[in-house]
Amino acid sequence: MASVRIGRVGRPHGLRGQLLIDSCPLTADELESLRELTWRGRNGDERSLVVESAKPMQARLIVRFHGVDHRDVASALTLGELYAEIKFGMKRHRPKAQGSDGKLGNDFVEVKTISPEKAAHKVQVKRKGNFSKLLVVKISESFEFEGRIVDRSALRTGTGKVARFSWPSTPKASK
Repeated sequence: MASVRIGRVGRPHGLRGQLLIDSCPLTADELESLRELTWRGRNGDERSLVVESAKPMQARLIVRFHGVDHRDVASALTLGELYAEIKFGMKRHRPKAQGSDGKLGNDFVEVKTISPEKAAHKVQVKRKGNFSKLLVVKISESFEFEGRIVDRSALRTGTGKVARFSWPSTPKASK
């Protein structure tokens, strides 16, 4: 499955397993509405986490996950990354692998995201990348996900290092 990075797990907060989440573009309510997240450690380990509660704290969020109820358990998650899954049936490559982000059937897929902050609704993809399909995921301000899959041959030809692609020009993806 394709995924979108949600934030980085910071240090534990308190003694009951709460964690600080850094670099998260979501509000506490938006994060709670996701419910299930995937945690990835620096060594490639993955773990499914269920959000029990989230509240704002300055520029961060304080989050409690189901089953993480002690500071020692929480500290094991420190410096991991949080991802939300997008269901297209894509199999991800291992973290930090060179080339495309994953495979969808026999096609190598590159994933690009349009967040609510991007007013232009455009993405850039490196032309030298090893992919045959481009999955563009748009996240609305109400945190709804919509994805479109584009064949590499539909990208404009050119001589630059990157190809630019506009959201309105992409057909809707079939799930």
